[in-house]
Amino acid sequence: MARAGAPRARFTRTLLAVALAAPGAMSAAASAGRPAPAAAVGAAPAATSAPTAELARFAGTWRLDVPASDFGKRGRVPRSREERIRDEGAWLSVRSLTVRGDGDTLLLEYRYRTDGEVVNLMRGQEIRTRGRRDGAAVRFESEATFLMVKLHVTERWSVSADGTTLTEERTSKSPLGAERQKLVFRRAN
Repeated sequence: MARAGAPRARFTRTLLAVALAAPGAMSAAASAGRPAPAAAVGAAPAATSAPTAELARFAGTWRLDVPASDFGKRGRVPRSREERIRDEGAWLSVRSLTVRGDGDTLLLEYRYRTDGEVVNLMRGQEIRTRGRRDGAAVRFESEATFLMVKLHVTERWSVSADGTTLTEERTSKSPLGAERQKLVFRRAN
């Protein structure tokens, strides 16, 4: 016999699984395609300066090194993943294509601010992300509420000194518990 709340709980677990399975999914602009205006969320005005050397290190095409990555306890291990990152001054734009274990694909396009807050939409839900530089790394903190379930994700992206490896470390906290992941990407170009 099915419980009265089972379909809703399954749907909530599915949304949380999407967010936990793909770094950046918390700030994915899958529904809107672009962030809300900075003034709408109280972020600093859009930067007009040239890309910094530190951020330019993030730009390029990166392929996930599956064996070197740690997907955590509940993370789904993909067959492959490629991230194309563009440096746009105070913004990092990411196009992420994941091929899951069952062959299904997930395409996410999103933007991060590296000096303020942005609001993106994912399946109609607002995702608030605040970014900041941390030396040669960048940090992002995202919060979202899916069906009254609050999810908080902290990410730290860094590029190796030789510029060949991108590491995305993240911690997700939700009513399902805390989850840590470490994704390691190798530069493809």
